[in-house]
Order: sequence, then C-alpha cells, then structure tokens
Amino acid sequence: MNEKRFIMGFTLIELLISLAIAGIILGSLYSTFFLVQRITEFDSNFIVKVEEGRNVLTGIRIELESLYLRSGDERTYFVLKDRDYYGRSASTVSFTTMSGGSGIQRVSYYVDEVNNMPFLIKEGYPAFKEGSMKAEVLEDIEGFLIVAVDQGKEFRTWDSKIIGRVPEIVRVELALRIGERIVRLSQFVKMKKQ
Repeated sequence: MNEKRFIMGFTLIELLISLAIAGIILGSLYSTFFLVQRITEFDSNFIVKVEEGRNVLTGIRIELESLYLRSGDERTYFVLKDRDYYGRSASTVSFTTMSGGSGIQRVSYYVDEVNNMPFLIKEGYPAFKEGSMKAEVLEDIEGFLIVAVDQGKEFRTWDSKIIGRVPEIVRVELALRIGERIVRLSQFVKMKKQ
C-alpha cells in the first residue's frame, strides 16, 4: 500500500494574518462586553433610583392621606412653604398624620445638604411630645415640589391654621439626578375633608 502523508504547513504570512484577524475579533468582543456591562450597570442603577423615588412618593402619599387635622387644635396642622434651593424647587411640608400605627405624628419633609449633596430629609415625632427623629430619605435630589390644588387653582404655600382646612388635592413631585439625566416623578393625593 502506498501511503501518502499530507503535511499541512502554514507560511509565516498566513499565521500573521490569522493572528491579526483573531486580535480584531477579540478586541471587538472585549469592547462589546464592557459596553454591555456599563449599560447594564446604568440600567440597574436607573431602576433602583426610580424605585427609591417611587417608594418615597408612596410613603408621602400614605402619610398625607392619613392627615389628621382637628378644628380648633393648634397642635394639628398642614403647612406648605415654597422654597428655592440653589435654583431648584425645594418645598417644605409639615403636617400631623395618623399613619404609622403609633398615634398622631408630626411629619416634615424638606431638602437639605448633607456632605455637599442635596438630600430629601424627613423629620418625624409624636404630635404632643417633644423630640424628633431625622432621616435622610433620598439623595441627589434635583427638586422637591409640592403644590396644593384647591377649587381649580394651584398654590405653593398653604397654612391650615390660617385657611382653616386642607386643600382638595396635593401634587407631590420629585426630580432625581441619575447620571446625566434628570427623572421627574409625581403623584397626586386626594385629601380627605376634615
């Protein structure tokens, strides 16, 4: 039997060309992998921030829906003030509420700076006792706006001690900075008649 052996050999030029092609393919795969990873990190950060914002809005809505105002009792109130915080909307709202299951609470929300970063701050304390608890609720706030809507008109200030009642509707808006984007979230709260 006549056996023929084939020996495959590559020239140096063929090897260099195949290495160059492999390098180009690996380079593009490498850059694509890191691009996808950055997008995934941004997307998950975006989703987390938006979810945090929605949770804060839900908490404020629940507290406002449970607002407690007793006619003639100066210790119960709903006060809304319009503020500007370095060119950003930064409303301050203070009210008494029955949410949380621990009796009547005094609650305030406002924007303040913590470590050179704007935070939404919540202060809460029992309505008829001294002392308070302060918590940083949300970081990187671009804006916090609360608008009272009553008889078809919008108001950025409201004091139940002067007006004698709460507005019909309250609109709560948050503006969050996520990377280079600003995301705006809002929620309407129908206030119960006192």
